[in-house]
Amino acid sequence: MACKKNNPVTLRHEAEDASVVLPALIAAAERTANAILSGEHPRKKPGAGEQFWQYRDYVPSDRPQDIDWKQSAKSDHVFIRQKEWQTAQTLHFWIHDGPGMNFASSKTLVTKAERAKTLLLALAILTTRAGEKITFLDRSIRPGRTEHTLQKLAAHLCLPPHSKSNAGPIPETDAISLPQNSAAILIGDFLSDPDALYAAFKTLSGRCTVSFVLQILDPAEIDLPYSGRVLFEDPLHQAQTLIDHTGSVRQAYQERITRHIEQIRNICHSLHWGYALHTTDQDMTDTLSDIWAQMAPQNYKSTGGF
Repeated sequence: MACKKNNPVTLRHEAEDASVVLPALIAAAERTANAILSGEHPRKKPGAGEQFWQYRDYVPSDRPQDIDWKQSAKSDHVFIRQKEWQTAQTLHFWIHDGPGMNFASSKTLVTKAERAKTLLLALAILTTRAGEKITFLDRSIRPGRTEHTLQKLAAHLCLPPHSKSNAGPIPETDAISLPQNSAAILIGDFLSDPDALYAAFKTLSGRCTVSFVLQILDPAEIDLPYSGRVLFEDPLHQAQTLIDHTGSVRQAYQERITRHIEQIRNICHSLHWGYALHTTDQDMTDTLSDIWAQMAPQNYKSTGGF
């Protein structure tokens, strides 16, 4: 169903529906983010500010004028004098919100979509606490670092998928224009064709300083724990597959999904992007800590990647 964007009644109803789940989403994200913030993860960043931060070894890509000759003269190494970055970076989020993300293999697990939204908002909280701006990849909300921006981002996450431009399984990067000093975090199950994903990621890589992919899967999508006759449904393509003896295809399926995950990981590494795999039975804090550590500037390569 198409979204009637100009219908105020429709928008009012969507906003009211979003407000029902919004407090719980924000509370879950706050708890997860606070678990990281309590450890005070370092976020000092190299850049062109005035405040001295640290020395590091010279690499061929460095500018000669950044060499600290006085410090270098004290040893056999050439040192770069790094200053603390004082210009806020803008972090652009993209989240897959299609029908396939609504899957949960057990009543004890949340859907992939719910977990993706909570982790996205937790990352947004951490980012704003570090003094950086946040928005969506399509810049559907104004970039900012205030509590109001967080509220707008969370409210947008709670809107029905037809109200947003990210229902597809692959980011639509062709028409995206990003400012300098931009970063991106892409969140989804990424079960699409790897070649199509690579093409989209490659396009985005030329427009972002840093990018990160968070792949979220249900544990059953990795283990295929079913047995007997099972009907599998593909909500995206509205297709069904009936398998009489699921156990007989388990090993082949596990090998295939393992190869697919490895392909996504390799694509990210080839572009110097960060990557993390999260399953909905895992602790969110562990995954968030891993992402936050990988996003630390001291882990970036000289090319601007991870």
